[in-house]
Amino acid sequence: MRGLEEIFDGQVTFIVLDYDDTSLDDQRAALGITGRTQYVLVDPTGNIVHHWYGILDQDIIEAEINVAISS
Repeated sequence: MRGLEEIFDGQVTFIVLDYDDTSLDDQRAALGITGRTQYVLVDPTGNIVHHWYGILDQDIIEAEINVAISS
């Protein structure tokens, strides 16, 4: 998914919450992240727009981000 950071540079902030870093437990809990390989799209006001589980094709997330930023 690192390619998405380049595609949306300056439009979207990407945050990686390393599942092995226990200092990030509160942030993961706030986003409903309960395990590895989860992705959450959050709007500028903090609302969860979409939550994905498992391995995804980058094109799926890119399309959802495009919808979110064009709204």
